[in-house]
Amino acid sequence: SFWNAAAFNTEASYLHFPTFHGELSADVSFFFKTTALSGVFLENLGITDFIRIELRSPTTVTFSFDVGNGPFEISVQSPTHFNDNQWHHVRVERNMKEASIQVDELAPKIQAAPTDGHVLLQLNSQLFV
Repeated sequence: SFWNAAAFNTEASYLHFPTFHGELSADVSFFFKTTALSGVFLENLGITDFIRIELRSPTTVTFSFDVGNGPFEISVQSPTHFNDNQWHHVRVERNMKEASIQVDELAPKIQAAPTDGHVLLQLNSQLFV
């Protein structure tokens, strides 16, 4: 009952799209349900830059990216497992000032971006979901 829904039945399944354009800012929101212990939800690579959202462990969802200053990572940890085959809602945002991630109704994690260095996210591969 979702507008853009996809189901993946094997670990090697994926969708690919044109390069993600979020040079200065990006907002991504999606629902997932899984029984997997870990996995990548979204990834797009550049020469050194990247953006990734992943289930790092059954209790941790991580949003990471690199705009040329080194990897930046922010995670939400849950007292319960995300791989419980129930729907979970992920919301991430990145702009020049900060990055944030929220999963379900857990407290959002917000982290300030570095104040100097590169700011543009430069990607050149396909977006993989």
